[in-house]
Amino acid sequence: MNRKFSSQLLALFFLSGACGLIYEILWTRMLVLVFGNTTHSIVAVVSAFLAGLAIGNFLAGRRSDRLPIPQLMRIYSWLEIAIGITSLASLFLFTGILAIYPTFTDGQSVSLGLLLLKFLFTIVMLIVPTILMGATLPIVVSLVEQDSFDTGVNVSSFYAVNTLGAIVGVLATGFVFIEIFGLQGTLFLAVAINIGIGVFARMLKPGAVSPKSYPSATIHTKLNSRQRAILVLYAISGLTAIAYQVLWTRLLTPRTGVFIYAFATILAVYLFGIAFGSWIFSRFLVRIQSRQTLFFFCQLGIGVAALCSVFFTSIYFNFLQISALFVIVPATICMGISFPLVVVIISGEGNTGRSIGLVYSWNTVGSILGGFLASFLFIPLLGASKSTILLAMVNLTLAFILIWMEREGVTRVFRLMVSSILIALAGIGTFVLLQQESPVNEKSTQMRINWARSAGIPFRWSEDEVASVLAYSDRKNKTQSLYIDGIATTAKVVETKLMAHLPLALHPDPKSILIIAFGMGSTFRSALLHDIDVDVVELVPSVPKMFPLFHNDADEVLRKPRGRIIINDGRNYVLVTKKEYDVITIDPPPPFNAAGTTVLYAKEFYEQMIKKLTPHGIVSQWLWFGSREDDLTMAMKSFLEVFPYAKVFRSNWQTEGVFMIGSPSPITLDDERLALVFQSPVIKQDIAETNFAITPLDIRNILLTDREHLLPLLRDVPSITDSRPRTEYYLLRHRLTDSPPMSLELLEKRLASSSVHRDEQEVKRGPQ
Repeated sequence: MNRKFSSQLLALFFLSGACGLIYEILWTRMLVLVFGNTTHSIVAVVSAFLAGLAIGNFLAGRRSDRLPIPQLMRIYSWLEIAIGITSLASLFLFTGILAIYPTFTDGQSVSLGLLLLKFLFTIVMLIVPTILMGATLPIVVSLVEQDSFDTGVNVSSFYAVNTLGAIVGVLATGFVFIEIFGLQGTLFLAVAINIGIGVFARMLKPGAVSPKSYPSATIHTKLNSRQRAILVLYAISGLTAIAYQVLWTRLLTPRTGVFIYAFATILAVYLFGIAFGSWIFSRFLVRIQSRQTLFFFCQLGIGVAALCSVFFTSIYFNFLQISALFVIVPATICMGISFPLVVVIISGEGNTGRSIGLVYSWNTVGSILGGFLASFLFIPLLGASKSTILLAMVNLTLAFILIWMEREGVTRVFRLMVSSILIALAGIGTFVLLQQESPVNEKSTQMRINWARSAGIPFRWSEDEVASVLAYSDRKNKTQSLYIDGIATTAKVVETKLMAHLPLALHPDPKSILIIAFGMGSTFRSALLHDIDVDVVELVPSVPKMFPLFHNDADEVLRKPRGRIIINDGRNYVLVTKKEYDVITIDPPPPFNAAGTTVLYAKEFYEQMIKKLTPHGIVSQWLWFGSREDDLTMAMKSFLEVFPYAKVFRSNWQTEGVFMIGSPSPITLDDERLALVFQSPVIKQDIAETNFAITPLDIRNILLTDREHLLPLLRDVPSITDSRPRTEYYLLRHRLTDSPPMSLELLEKRLASSSVHRDEQEVKRGPQ
């Protein structure tokens, strides 16, 4: 087998790794549209993806060692082609799941049965292509093993190259492909690349193969007790590895931001460490004979690095924003070394494929469990910082076990010295875990907590499976804020009250309202003043718990029988609920371009909402002017394309933006109805809490325009769709084009210019 062939095979496997991560990102995004952007849904998708890879590795590994090179080449070629074809078929399965899933739930609660159903549907969509993906690694390594029996080098080289491809896939998809091609276009591109890999693989010529390799390919040995123990320990290490990914994302988000590019970068850095570690093993560590000792150092390194990551992101250190990303690299380098190392430890001559399958599948079982435990147990009970420390202690325990399992080349003095260090580190970790309040919370969060405590300002801080939430309320100085993952999301302003009062005043006889996003609870509280059924859907479980901090009468409001708080993704609830509403009002969380927000601005969402309205139902979409003109006009275009009747109301009392009011029926400003609402003593008192008074005449005066006049202005503006989430993936557009910040002054100027142009055209045409 010649060097040119090996290089070509590495190049193909690099591209294959890129496609794998492209699919994972796309499938996660697609299934979130069905199941909701909840932690349960994301964990179900990631778990199903990993399970398919593990099954593929295990099944292919059992047979790959026995097959000759020509047959392995044909199998690899067909695997890549089949990955492309079955991934393309996932589009059709997604459409079917989107239609079927709503029949099983009304979106009001998440039960164990519903979680299993999500996992089942995800398995149906992903299982075949992911099994095929998983089969490629043992097939390719078995292919090169038959000519060059150097397990450590072969496994680590191909694993590193595949992971480097995954990094490129993450960055290219997040930063370029989705913005240019959209979700479906990016999927088609990945499918084409996979099929191209398979076709090109059929044309590769391995060259001459030494006959000596074939007899060894039939040799299989049973694992001894030490090798089985190593497998179990590596599975536990896999549990911590995926859990760290969840925890580090939580810890770093307040510094990196909630934009899609930040999340893509965190994942890319995580994968970079793994790829670099695998390369280090192939280049410098593969000849080390004390392999179990090296595995001990890997676990020690992961544990120490994880402990350091907590302290480096805490208030005790002052890292630059981008530097914070690299606190995770040392641990991931040790993870990258571990995979090929464990394969070498348990493999014998001629059973490398089988060993890869065993190691990968055991590690994946741990990884799946780690994702569930980190999201649903560790973070809600301990918080991200303490959970990271707990997992670091797990890795240090693994290191302790490994050093005492090692019988050769390690002196008793060395064991005792290492054990003393491990016990000391465990003692530090235990001390921190036993503290009622973590002294090593993420820096920006802890700074706000310290400020509130020193100023004597009431505050609450909570972490759940979705986000970390910090709220404080200084009613004396009228300073209140709500932070979700370190981002200020809302304030007590008159606009949040109008999110209830305005659409309810425009409806002739409302009996029910759905509020998407709880925030400080102002809209929920204001809506209940109308004595109607009020449902509010909130994604983050901890957010409604902050309600009493902002309102003195919170307990009384929560006892009102006509109010109901539902913990779910707003988009998902609209999809699956069986209820119809007179009014639906939406306040997407800022910043405008944040990851995940486009699902609340997409045409498909408005199309789903219009099906949940009563005959004269109204949808109110608040658009905060916190981005560029092109971003905001795309959101307006999406809204206006769905609702045949729409009016736009300006708002600049306390924050600048517009209320987009849409309906399948004509919308009228009825003076009697406006007076009934805005002259009501209860409503006037509610609005007066923000030191404003709003009259029916004020409502007429803030009417800015309607669909008939605004839509022509947006003629050349693209809309936001599920496949083209343009406001979320915006990097190239923002870098390559200019667009001013959106403001009411600018919008009114554009409307006036469009009106003048339309009048001139009518004059030119003359009487009809």
